[in-house]
Amino acid sequence: MMIKIIEKMNKIVLFIIISILLIVVWWGTINRFSHFVTESRDNLFNEEINSMSTQISKILESKLDIIKSLNAFVALKIDDGLSQELLDDYGEMSKLIEKGVLNINIAPNGIITYIYPLEYNKAAIGHDLINDDREEVKKGIIYSIKTKLSVISGPVELVRGGTGVIIRDPVFVDDEFWGLVTIVMDASVLTDVIDAYNGAGLFNYVLIKGNDEIFYGTEFENNDYDLIVDVPSNYMELSIAGKLNEDYIYLNDDIINFVRYISLGFLIIAIYIVYDLTHTNELLNRRINKMIYFDKLTGLPNRRSLEKKSMELIKKGDFYLVFADLDDFKFINDTHGHPLGDVLLKQISDILYSYLSKNITVYRWGGDEFIFTIESESKEKVEDSIKEILNHFEKPFKVENNIFNISVSMGIVHYPSDSDGLDDMIKKADISMYSIKESGKNGYIFFSEIDTAKYFENIELNNRMKSNEFIDELLVYYQPKIDIQSNKIVGVEALVRLKNKDGSLVSPNKFIPVAEENGYINAIDRKVVEIAFRDIRRINDNMENGIKLSINLSPKDINWDMVEYIKEQIKTSGIKSSDIEIELTETAVLENIESVVEIFEYVRSLGISIAIDDFGKGFGALNYLLKFPISTIKIDKNFVDDINNNERGNKIIESIIALSKILGIDTIAEGVETENQLEYLETIKCNEYQGYLCCKPIKLDDFNELLKTRDS
Repeated sequence: MMIKIIEKMNKIVLFIIISILLIVVWWGTINRFSHFVTESRDNLFNEEINSMSTQISKILESKLDIIKSLNAFVALKIDDGLSQELLDDYGEMSKLIEKGVLNINIAPNGIITYIYPLEYNKAAIGHDLINDDREEVKKGIIYSIKTKLSVISGPVELVRGGTGVIIRDPVFVDDEFWGLVTIVMDASVLTDVIDAYNGAGLFNYVLIKGNDEIFYGTEFENNDYDLIVDVPSNYMELSIAGKLNEDYIYLNDDIINFVRYISLGFLIIAIYIVYDLTHTNELLNRRINKMIYFDKLTGLPNRRSLEKKSMELIKKGDFYLVFADLDDFKFINDTHGHPLGDVLLKQISDILYSYLSKNITVYRWGGDEFIFTIESESKEKVEDSIKEILNHFEKPFKVENNIFNISVSMGIVHYPSDSDGLDDMIKKADISMYSIKESGKNGYIFFSEIDTAKYFENIELNNRMKSNEFIDELLVYYQPKIDIQSNKIVGVEALVRLKNKDGSLVSPNKFIPVAEENGYINAIDRKVVEIAFRDIRRINDNMENGIKLSINLSPKDINWDMVEYIKEQIKTSGIKSSDIEIELTETAVLENIESVVEIFEYVRSLGISIAIDDFGKGFGALNYLLKFPISTIKIDKNFVDDINNNERGNKIIESIIALSKILGIDTIAEGVETENQLEYLETIKCNEYQGYLCCKPIKLDDFNELLKTRDS
């Protein structure tokens, strides 16, 4: 009997102990789960709402770029006379209606006179914006005229019907108000961003104007939002507010509490719930793990994943890190838009993903940058893997009927021989990658093979250029252009130099790429234009016939702002437009072929000549260049160097000159250094030459002396 009581008590004690253990385990698990869900939900919430804010900000900025472009277009065309036909041509060329824009219009003195597209928008013609009945519109216009700033208003009921967001910019001529330019954007361009995230269902979002007025979405009771984030914009006060969707049970705090307390009384239910919640927790772990450690767009492991993996690799003690950057991908985003660029990135990532293996992992580092880690492989095997990847990029990519030829530049670092930690490895791989870009792109190099002194020299140059004081250290040298038949100086090319404190000069081949890469090239080009225009005025004032000045422009300065600056400097310096020639490299023209046509035509209408420098490198694109209003072709120095050694190259020179004669285009040979080269060029009827045979680039005073010597 006693034994049975003891056995029974033991069973109760065991039951109580097991129950307590199960409850303790369950209690700890569900509390951990509750904390994990809340933290994960908050992280997801913050990421989504900030992502929306960024997207809407980018949309507004892109439309502001459009209005500034339209303003520049109107300012350029005012003197020539605006017309509906001109606006139609501009609208069709820029394809604005495909970018969420309902219409664009021009309103001299505030009265809408021209609108594109005219169809469906005729009702707006003649509308007086300054006296608009809509108070918000009227206030915005008055503010815009007073401050000379762009304004964004909306949503407003449109004259044509429907709802839109309106962006306006005042046009001033000689500092006097001329009128307004406007783009009317479909409000859905912004609200679609909200709808896209609302569609996910986890949270509900609304778009709020600065005055707490609901722009779009469902207003919650007492404005009880879980999170509000301002949209970054200097022109429109917008905020995005969000609230948890209570219909999602596994994210609902009340349900979690209900499960926690009801399970205390039921051991079997508690066991089931422990299992079920563990399973649910595992699913959430996977989801959160994917969100934290994998890139949302491409599905590839991200930076956090690399940081985590690198700890394991460093412990093993032998691996390679490859930093890969897609060449000129920013140009694709700028010209075709980020949505198309994202589709292209996804295609590229799918190819890179195919290389995942036991020893190779690929990560998306950010933007168009990727990182590979290759474990315990010899240098030769690493090269084989890299070459195989590069071979994939020899085939073009197709997105929405657009064909893209993509190349990749890669820098490779070995651990531990090249570096002792992840951050240092990435830095050195990045250095290596940029050395490939500087040498022509589309390739790879190991850190151990690069000239690191050049990298640190570029860093020093970049730091020097951060201060505007470097502009005062720029010098302009001049290299004459000689007429081959008369042997007279008929032109001069302005070439920029950077002076060191000790009086020595930095080669343009060193500082120009750094300036282009870091955004200083526009300031350099403007300074050269200012100095050279002033100098050519002095030169030609002392000559009977005068000579023509050639100015080199960076590809990054082929835009309307630079054209306007050149016009101003022509007026300021008092020179003639016909004395100016703008030189652009053939590569720069081909890379911007769609955007430069109108600029070329306008520049020529001003009387300024256009020359194509380094001609011959892209000879296969000759048929495109013949469509442009080009006055001069400069034959690339590489062809001139091989005049006595390369019969095939000579045939190319002869073909270029023959075709140029037919089209009335002058030719000039660069880098002429020997009498034999000059004699050959004279034989094939080349018009002009420049090079060390006459003289190297020289200072203004030396050039003036050269003019006197050759004229005497």
